[in-house]
Amino acid sequence: MAGGRDETVAQAGGQGSFDVVRRGYDTAAVDAYLALPPELRPTAPRFEVARRGYDRAQVDRAVAEAFDARTAALPLPVFATAWRGYDTGAVDAFLALAPHHRPDTPVFAVVRGGYRRTQVDAYLHATTHRPMPRA
Repeated sequence: MAGGRDETVAQAGGQGSFDVVRRGYDTAAVDAYLALPPELRPTAPRFEVARRGYDRAQVDRAVAEAFDARTAALPLPVFATAWRGYDTGAVDAFLALAPHHRPDTPVFAVVRGGYRRTQVDAYLHATTHRPMPRA
């Protein structure tokens, strides 16, 4: 049991394996999360810390990699501009349907009929790790 690691548990569904440590993420919660179809998984899960749970860093890394793989395959939108900003309806509709939508979506400033482009671009770049295309 070197380094606090008790054992390694393989995950179903090709998720790899996680070490079981003295204080880690609740194994039942992580297993239930991984059992969901990828498109139904929350993008920012919160797992309880428990005794004899999965290594937190390994789980966090696996969740982030799965999220990055899902968003890399998505086409990024090209929003129409409304005066100086992006059309608010189009941005709202995209964020409501996109799998990278997170509950912490910021409130964008409205400038001359649309959302401030730099804020929308920065948010989408941060959540998809790709630059926004230009119209």
